Amino acid sequence: MFTLVLMGASSILIGLLPTYAVAGIIAPTLLVFLRFMQGFALGGEATGVQVLVVEHAPTAHRGLYGGILATGSPLAQTFASLTLTGLAMFLSKEDFASWGWRVPFLMGVLLLVVGVFIRRRIEETPAFKENQKKAAESAVPQERALAVIAKKPGTVIKLVLSWAASAGLFCVSVTYAVNYLTKELGYDNSITFGLLLIGQPGLHPGRSAGRTPE
Repeated sequence: MFTLVLMGASSILIGLLPTYAVAGIIAPTLLVFLRFMQGFALGGEATGVQVLVVEHAPTAHRGLYGGILATGSPLAQTFASLTLTGLAMFLSKEDFASWGWRVPFLMGVLLLVVGVFIRRRIEETPAFKENQKKAAESAVPQERALAVIAKKPGTVIKLVLSWAASAGLFCVSVTYAVNYLTKELGYDNSITFGLLLIGQPGLHPGRSAGRTPE
């Protein structure tokens, strides 16, 4: 629930950020901070929900359930690109730069409400309950995340670096590319988001990214 609310709140707050003209350096600083909060929330939510779904799934269909879950993030990114493309087509450049880009982030209110409603009605998996029971009966303390990092720092670093290349390429492609295509190459916003929409399947490494104008 914490990661879900953190992701939703960060997205909504991005949609409410002041502009550089109003707040100066505080505006981009807050944007970077909120993007870090989104990434922090995604790291916990993506892994946790995968375990939750697979453990709830019938044993013979865990692969299918896990595969369906894996399509959620690229589908969400596709719908986001469609929304931005539509807004860019019907709004002037001035209106899009002023408030149009905020719409997808503010729509996160609806997703947050629905997500919390669903999450409050999901029970822990039988496997999790069994582990809790065993932990309560055992005298051995349960290891926490910091203990894992302290004992296996090399493994943790390797795992982070193994994912950094694809995730970094994706973020650069869908964030910096927007400004580069519009500001440097002179493409219209609708064309820019349309190109990103077409390239989405090849770029997506399994995570989402928001986009804001320069």
